[in-house]
Amino acid sequence: MKSDKTHKKVLVTGANGLLGTNTIIALLHQGYKVRGMLRKRSSFKAPHHPDLELLEGSITNPKDIESAVEASDFVIHTAAITDQNFLKFSDYESVNIHAVRLLAEVCRKKSIQKMVFVGSANACGHGSPKESGTESRQPVWPFTGSYYAQSKIMAQEIILDAARENGPTEFIAISPGFMLGPWDSKPSSGKIVNMYLNRKIIFCPPGGKSFVHVKDVAQAIVQALEKGKNGQVYLLTGNNITYKAFFEKLNILTGLKKPILILPRGLMQSAGTLGDLLRFFKIRTSLSGVNARILCEQVWYSNQKAAKELGVKFTSLDKTLKDTLSWFEKRNF
Repeated sequence: MKSDKTHKKVLVTGANGLLGTNTIIALLHQGYKVRGMLRKRSSFKAPHHPDLELLEGSITNPKDIESAVEASDFVIHTAAITDQNFLKFSDYESVNIHAVRLLAEVCRKKSIQKMVFVGSANACGHGSPKESGTESRQPVWPFTGSYYAQSKIMAQEIILDAARENGPTEFIAISPGFMLGPWDSKPSSGKIVNMYLNRKIIFCPPGGKSFVHVKDVAQAIVQALEKGKNGQVYLLTGNNITYKAFFEKLNILTGLKKPILILPRGLMQSAGTLGDLLRFFKIRTSLSGVNARILCEQVWYSNQKAAKELGVKFTSLDKTLKDTLSWFEKRNF
């Protein structure tokens, strides 16, 4: 298997991020040569590998993009702004939208075989415990009111439009749920586990979401290079669970038995209103009416398409949490 891939070169943007790092590790393990694009080489924390080249550059700079894409067979775009505290939609545009369009154009110009774009499950319509959301569902409120989700919805549309042009490059969208696992160096989504470890009492929202092991998403991206179909979206979501049940699992795995209190919807919405007021006065905060409403929703998704077409085998939530806990506990975040 590996000997067939050693001549294949893959560019990975956002190389120092949670998913970027895990994707690079998965690619190297499968025998690909990798170019990792990031702002500073020093921010990449995984071990050195002879088949990995780290490139400094900006994904919003056309010259940097052209240089990075040069001589690559595949491009995997993981870089994005995921912060929820920006005050305007325009704060997301440069990285989450314009850079995606630029990269797609350069991939087509350079006749790249495949571009795999990493979006978000939020760009697909979510479901509920009764019926999970799928790739064919259109996103609805409250996600359509989120600046971050709007930017990912628009970016996914750019990728699907590029796929319809029937050019030399195939375009595929991977849409992950809430990723957890090792190499979360900032930390990013792992803050939820870090928060659990550092608080005596856990206050949690009444909703829930789909948690997925980052290694499953990374492996799906590698599989998409071979099995992914042009113009297709693949939801990479693992375990649909309420926040309360999520923290209860952490209690069992750690043996800490921390009290878990569910915040009432009314209190959540009041906090969101306060956040909207702070935002009105240009104070950056992740609190907002929309974000509060999202935390009250049970945001369920199906992963059956990725399992069937990409051959992804999804990790249990217990294993996902054990790996994440191990990562944070060793580093004393």
